[in-house]
Order: sequence, then C-alpha cells, then structure tokens
Amino acid sequence: MATIELEKLNKAYPVKSGTGVLQVLHDFSLTVNDGEVVCLLGPSGCGKSTTLDILAGLTAPDSGTVSVGGSAGWGALTCGYVFQRPQLLNWRTVRQNLEFALAGKGEPKKSWRERTDEYLALVGLADFADAYPLSLSGGMQQRVSLARGLVIEPDVLLMDEPFSNLDELTARRLRFELLEIVSEQQTTVLFVTHNALEAAFLGDRICVVSPRPARVVDEFDVPIGRPRSPEDVALVEIQRRVLDMLEPDRPARTRLGKDLADV
Repeated sequence: MATIELEKLNKAYPVKSGTGVLQVLHDFSLTVNDGEVVCLLGPSGCGKSTTLDILAGLTAPDSGTVSVGGSAGWGALTCGYVFQRPQLLNWRTVRQNLEFALAGKGEPKKSWRERTDEYLALVGLADFADAYPLSLSGGMQQRVSLARGLVIEPDVLLMDEPFSNLDELTARRLRFELLEIVSEQQTTVLFVTHNALEAAFLGDRICVVSPRPARVVDEFDVPIGRPRSPEDVALVEIQRRVLDMLEPDRPARTRLGKDLADV
C-alpha cells in the first residue's frame, strides 16, 4: 500500500544575509491514499516543491514525520520524480537517461530496450532515442524527464509542474496519457501545479496551499469519473471554486473571462 502521510512538517532555510531564517513549511500535514491522484495547488514560491523534496528524501524536515506505506522511508517501494526542469544527464543519450533510472531500480538489463521503447513512444520521442539532451528543445527535454519518471513504473510518482514548459497541445495529450498510465498501474501521485484547471482535470482531490509558510488550507474533491474532458463544465466550475479560494478579492465580473482563458 503506497499511502503517503505527512504530519506537521516544518522547514526553514537561512536567509542570505545570515540573519534569521525563511520559514517555508509550518505544520504542513497531508495524506495521499493508495492509488489516489492528489494535486497540490498554490502560489509560486509557497513551498510546494520543498514538500516534494522532503517526501522524496532529497532534503530533511526540521521537524515532523514522513510515512510511505505505513513506514518511515521508502523500503521496497519505488518513487519516480518528474522535476519542473528536466534535470537530465547531458552526457548520456535519451535512451541512456531512461536506462539509468532502470538500473537504479535494479531492473534486469534484458528488459531495458522494450521498456525504454515503450515510454519514449508514449511521450512522442521514439525517433530521438539516440539523441543527446542538449540537441533537443526544452519541451522535448521535459518529455524525456517524464518518460524517465514513468519508465520505472513507480509505486509513487511525484510531479513538480511537469507540463508548465510544454506547448499546450503536447501538455494536453500527456495529461490524458498520464491518467491512463497511473490508472492502469494504480500509482499514487502527488502532482504540484499552479494551474487550477489542470488540477481539476487530473486530480481525485485538490489540496490548496497557503502562501509561505505553506500549510494546507482547503481541499476539494473532484467527483467526476474518468475518462474526463477538459471542456466539462463541471471541471470549469471546480476551477472557479479553487480560484475563488486562492483569490478571494477577484472582481466577480472578471472571473468567467479568466476561468475560460485558463481552459
């Protein structure tokens, strides 16, 4: 069971001047149930990425607890992480970047070719397996990063605004593909975004995060079955509710125009 439980996390960083600290998380608590897709939505710089880094074990909280599958640490469970920026190994080919992830998981080498072919095709990069990352556009590099996170077929997938640097047609297609994959593999997903409609389309639940220091201030269930359509008026209504929570002073006369522009 890949249930995630974050309990009263606190995290602060020293400020550059050397006087005082910047409090990023304050009593941050969140549960993501096994097989659930939860979207973490809040303003830029509020601490969402720090939350993912703590969960992945890349940084330690100052206090609080992290539990995955009922235990501290990851144990036998696997974690995929798709960063906001590609974070690729530029001296390795696209295929070798995916193989690096498979090797880290301990997958038998005889399965690497089939697995890398499958996931590169999924993100539309089958013809670029032997290319090096720096020869690709930024959007293509991000698709490699997505394939690398998925190729290990993780128990938990952490995603930090992975589609924000893609053109909208590619991002739209990959959102559909992502939901198909995680549904088939029953992957637990924590997805960071600042796009309210993306959160409504992808999530089983949306957790709204306060400005720094971050804490969850509200939650929205998305009671809409899958497959979903981004044009579903029910999703646009959920987006409107989330935006009202994030921007309570928005003039009512501008809301409909802004909401539809985000679609």
